[in-house]
Amino acid sequence: MKISAVISTYNRRDSLAQCLSTLSDQDLPPHEYEAVVVVDRSNDGTVEMLRGLRTSHELVVVVLEENRGLAAARNAGASRANGEILLFLDDDLSCDRHLLSAHLAAHEGGVAEKLIMGPILPASDRPLRFASEEKDTELRKYFESLSGAAKPQWPDHACVGANCSMRRSTFSKCDGYDEVRFARHMEDVDLGVRLWKRGVKFRFEPRATTTHRWCQSKVQDWKYVEAKGATTVRLCQKHPELRSRFGFADVVSAPAWTRGAAGVLASAPAYSVILLLRTLATLSERMPHRSGVRRVGFRIYCLCRSVAILAGARREAGSWRALLKFFGPRLPVLLYHDIGLATPLTENPNLTIHPIVFERHVRCLRRLGYTSISASQWLDWLENGTPIPDKPILLTFDDGFANLAEHALPILVRYGFSATIFVITGRSSWVGRPLMTMDQIKHWFSGGFEIGGHSQTHPRLTALGASALHDQVSGCRKDLDEAGVRPVSFAYPKGLYDKEVRSAADSNFRIAFTTDEGLNDLQTDLLLMRRTSVLPGDTLLDILLRARFGYSAVYKVRTRLRLRSRIRDLVRRFYGNPNVAADPSV
Repeated sequence: MKISAVISTYNRRDSLAQCLSTLSDQDLPPHEYEAVVVVDRSNDGTVEMLRGLRTSHELVVVVLEENRGLAAARNAGASRANGEILLFLDDDLSCDRHLLSAHLAAHEGGVAEKLIMGPILPASDRPLRFASEEKDTELRKYFESLSGAAKPQWPDHACVGANCSMRRSTFSKCDGYDEVRFARHMEDVDLGVRLWKRGVKFRFEPRATTTHRWCQSKVQDWKYVEAKGATTVRLCQKHPELRSRFGFADVVSAPAWTRGAAGVLASAPAYSVILLLRTLATLSERMPHRSGVRRVGFRIYCLCRSVAILAGARREAGSWRALLKFFGPRLPVLLYHDIGLATPLTENPNLTIHPIVFERHVRCLRRLGYTSISASQWLDWLENGTPIPDKPILLTFDDGFANLAEHALPILVRYGFSATIFVITGRSSWVGRPLMTMDQIKHWFSGGFEIGGHSQTHPRLTALGASALHDQVSGCRKDLDEAGVRPVSFAYPKGLYDKEVRSAADSNFRIAFTTDEGLNDLQTDLLLMRRTSVLPGDTLLDILLRARFGYSAVYKVRTRLRLRSRIRDLVRRFYGNPNVAADPSV
């Protein structure tokens, strides 16, 4: 037996019969394939229909005593299958005549452990319901992204759902679908992630075509949507690295008023309002296909769908606050340069902050409840879900001036703070100031401070050729590796970057920092982390705003007023005071 088509079904007798009819009309010899149908305790006559069905190929019927969900049904079917290849299908799919042969051909040659994904096309006779329109759009975008890519991409295509096949040995090695956490939803994504992590190669086969027919009722639609929210939380708890892709990053990254409104709508007291909106959406489905009323109704449906997902997620997390904490911490990153005593001869004094002022900043942050973390801790939270403090903040120092060891770092230790220091490794001084020696760097690294790269000589990286750029970035990494520092982070000199500079950072470091202002969250590009620069003239209010919003609006206002004053002084200098009227007696 070459291939087994595993089909799970629940109360869809007629749809299953059509699926089996198309499966019987394959261009593969009947003795080379079988259909394994798992009846998940249906009560609509499905079992009786199957007992009376005659097929040219082998038909194996598995009847479950309890309704256990899709994951358990597929596992049960796989355990009874005899084929070398397992092909998972849904009972609402119609199979192209070349489906099985296309899957078999895709498994020939190449690596042994591979997963073949075939397209699912919407049927032409689908009901014009909002749920089916949404499903059509979802399927179209998904398979367009698959066909447009050279190969499936992580994590977007890490999914083992309907019309996916693999060797039976591959399925057994990963222990099949997770029946405990994902009995009815997200079992396909969970298995896809586990297979991808094991190194299984995913391939898209456009010739292995199926067609999807819509069979769900309106009640089933809303139950599915609400359950999707709950299982998404469970999925992200098991695989934290998926939070930015399959979680609620859009909501938690939105402005505070948007998050608040979403929390209210997803709460139990707002259920009556959502129920009314659902009713309006259902009534508008009956309108002509392209009418304005139907378009408005579709938007209402999408709103209700989003709220239902959030409501399910909120219940799974335990509260709206717990949901935001799991998906929504925002990380402010403060950028300092030199902490020391500036003199009239100091080159570029805007880089220097007095130690007393710096200590006020640190004291203020501690009183506000902030706890410092490192770039590595942020990565651990993103990738592994390792808990971080409720109010995290990352303090960074560019260039690695020697004054830090004398003034800044002892202050941080005294207040229980840590920091990440981005060092220049190929010179002993910068802008007239001495830099930390490698011995100092190793000393503070062993004391709990994280060390990152800042190039070898602090050039304008965007102006370098490919070879020089490589030497600056990878050379900096090599210098630190040889000192036993093990850097994971990089800061672009002068905050300048382009595609080539970003690529060089990506090849040598896991995370890179810009000087673009703003807060960081799940959706922030790890190679374009935002920071806000702390300046000598900043007040404690500026520090509060930079920590809360990622920039200081007060500083921006001051800068504009200062600019206006300078322009006015220039006008007066060259043209006299325009407000003084000319003396007519002269």
